Amino acid sequence: MEFNAFPRLAELTLSDSPMLRGDLPNHLPSLQSLTIDNSKYLRCCLPRAPVMTSLNIVGAGEVRTRELPPLLRKLSVHGIDQVEPVVKAFRHMQLTCLTSLCISDCSFHISFPVSSIPASLQELTISDCVKLELEMDGHHKSLQSLNIINYYDSATSFSWDAFPNLVRLQIKECKSMESIVVSQSLSCLRSLYISGCWSLKSVSTLWMAAPQLEDLTILECPEIELSPTGDGDPHCSLKSLTISYSKLISCAAFMNLQLNGLTHLRIFGEYKESVKCLPKEGWLPASLESLTLFYIQSVETLECKGLAHLNSLQQLSIHHCSKLKNIEGEKLPASLKQLIIKGTPLLGRRCEKKDPEVWPKISHIHGIQRIHGTNITTSAAMVFLLLHEVYSIVAICSGGMLRSKTRNLLTRFKAPAKIETFTHNGLLTIIASMVNQLQLEEVPKEYQEQTSLPS
Repeated sequence: MEFNAFPRLAELTLSDSPMLRGDLPNHLPSLQSLTIDNSKYLRCCLPRAPVMTSLNIVGAGEVRTRELPPLLRKLSVHGIDQVEPVVKAFRHMQLTCLTSLCISDCSFHISFPVSSIPASLQELTISDCVKLELEMDGHHKSLQSLNIINYYDSATSFSWDAFPNLVRLQIKECKSMESIVVSQSLSCLRSLYISGCWSLKSVSTLWMAAPQLEDLTILECPEIELSPTGDGDPHCSLKSLTISYSKLISCAAFMNLQLNGLTHLRIFGEYKESVKCLPKEGWLPASLESLTLFYIQSVETLECKGLAHLNSLQQLSIHHCSKLKNIEGEKLPASLKQLIIKGTPLLGRRCEKKDPEVWPKISHIHGIQRIHGTNITTSAAMVFLLLHEVYSIVAICSGGMLRSKTRNLLTRFKAPAKIETFTHNGLLTIIASMVNQLQLEEVPKEYQEQTSLPS
């Protein structure tokens, strides 16, 4: 194209143009943001854009990079043709403004030395790069957020000592990973999210190295065990805990954790020991303000004794516990302001009819909600977890990553197979229809907020 074409162009998006061919202008002096998404036949050189701050290349045929713009702040690349040149470029370029980097969908072996990561980087996402290996050959003190998804399938152990100032760490779908190793303090870490790591057995060193951890989520990690801090001191900093399909939800293990500052607890999943009565007396920390039980299929009785000491408990939510029908003991805590019962028909009907064996134990609660809804199946519960993963990806990186995650859902539904033909909003519409089809609007509100389900 002509050298001086579009001299005032500030933003350029080429999206869902699979037949687009040709080249881009050589020089775009005012361009600040460039997005190329799902244009697989486009082969071009990256234009010289001295003021560009955002570059997103997803699903392009081949975008050759002369050099990365020096003022770049946000960079997202997808596929081997884009990932490999960028990783190599970092080794000889000084990008002093880059704060966010997302690389995804690269199945070739690539070595990515920590020492080559720009010192200014604050957020790093690596997704679906099963052969990419981070070389821990140095320390990166600026990185605050690290998201690792389906990463390096040969690794069984991960060490995060190279990132001492992490605030948020997400590890997802690393199916070969068995342990996380940290030999120094992660005193800044506030949020830890782990999901789909089926072989992961221990995060105890990470647990001990993060004295200020406030928010912990563990989903679909059936082998994981958490042990208390090394000296037996309580982990008072943890405020919010979400767990599912984990040994952590066994009563003995939970009591040993000494979570004396925990205010929000959400349990999503089945008890492998087929527990009939919950919660056990003395199991829960007295500091709890909200408790959510979601899809615990074996439980039949809610035990008031296990809740009696929770003088700060304000909200109790029970979702899709199909066998739950009884409330044993005197009454639920006087501090409760809200009781929510969804998709739990046996107990829900007894509350609705003011059953004399149940109603006196809950009648003092001003806010009682019994939401009608069919009980979801095991398959639906697992699809919800997949939806949870998709929406967490949307928050990090869109385009091709969203497409690859959505493919995991389409096999369960009658949805179009050629997902590349859909725009980003179209993909969200497809997923929203899946939510409606499964009646997953019954999912607890806090999960909906966490995943930003579309209206």
